[in-house]
Amino acid sequence: MALLGLAGCGRAASRSEKGAAVPAGSTEFKEEAEPIEEKAQEAARISKDRELLSLVEAKNREEAAEANAKHKEAAAAARVKKREKAALKKAEEAEASIKRKEAALAAHAKREREAARKEREVKEQLRHSEQTEPAQSSPATGTQSTSTTPTPTPATGTP
Repeated sequence: MALLGLAGCGRAASRSEKGAAVPAGSTEFKEEAEPIEEKAQEAARISKDRELLSLVEAKNREEAAEANAKHKEAAAAARVKKREKAALKKAEEAEASIKRKEAALAAHAKREREAARKEREVKEQLRHSEQTEPAQSSPATGTQSTSTTPTPTPATGTP
């Protein structure tokens, strides 16, 4: 019996070892599973973080693109405004130049008309003086007139 007792003891011991081994194994499995679960959770968190980061970066790129587009539009509008202002200034300068030229032409035409009027007056005076005093000396020939009316002499004052 001693043998049997030993044998029984051995079985009991082995059962208790096996029973103890199973719970010990399940604890080890849990301990091994916890790091795996933690790693999976951390991987999921990292994946979510990457996804959020990707969304934030996409939003930032979109906002930067919108800001860049607004800047380009503003710059284009400023260039257009500058060109319009330059064109307006050039048109005003051209208009002023035209007005100056027209004024100069009008002044020139007025001088020409005035000169022609004076020339006509001088010719009219010459014709009138030739008609009224044909017998008097003409300054061009230097001859004396032969008029029948006596002219007073400057020294005596009598004819």
